[in-house]
Amino acid sequence: LKLQFLYLIGGWLCARTGAEHTMKIPQALHDAWENVRNDKTTANYIICGIGAGMKEATLLAKGTAGLSEFVGKLDDEQVLFGGLRCRAIDDRGTTRSVRSKFIFVTWVGPKVKAIQRAKAGTLRTVFCDLFHGAHLSLQTSDKTDFEEKPLVHSLQASTGAHKPNGYEFNGNDNEEGLMDCPDDALPSPSSLASFKGAPKKEATPQAAPAAPPAAKPSPAAAPAPAPAAEPEKPAP
Repeated sequence: LKLQFLYLIGGWLCARTGAEHTMKIPQALHDAWENVRNDKTTANYIICGIGAGMKEATLLAKGTAGLSEFVGKLDDEQVLFGGLRCRAIDDRGTTRSVRSKFIFVTWVGPKVKAIQRAKAGTLRTVFCDLFHGAHLSLQTSDKTDFEEKPLVHSLQASTGAHKPNGYEFNGNDNEEGLMDCPDDALPSPSSLASFKGAPKKEATPQAAPAAPPAAKPSPAAAPAPAPAAEPEKPAP
């Protein structure tokens, strides 16, 4: 109830600021989502955020490894919007069909401040236009909602009378013949600076300091000449 109230307040705030009308979705993000929706590509999900001043949506992550990788990038302190592809399996013994299902996620991290939570509700409508074609719209602050049992339950509830008997969330595992389809959607350095789900850069090992050059050996002194032997005196 509290979250719903905050979303209502968010609608009022966005109406005052005009945010819902000025938020721009770059064409590159549309292209990236179409890649995810294309069953023949390896693209499996994208995650977007809100740019500075709420003027433009930004790409924060995209990948091919499925639900576990997607959820691993959801940060507790951020509002994020994402789209994910999974597979619905209908195996009847003699026949087996596989169909793609798409999930639109509005993630409001449990540590997000109240004012940001309020804005998330209305901004969600903007991202709905980007993540068109989704079979399930999931709005949550709890990562347990992405566990297989509740997620399957939500997907089954969104289908018609003929329901599949299984789902796969493991990205491109067991899928053959998929192609990499490049797009122009690339995370900007400025957006990644605040994105906790960005891959961490490995520290470059520092080279050990060079050892000081070995001291050159001083030249050995030439041995002193032996004294000349005195001539023998003749015997008397």
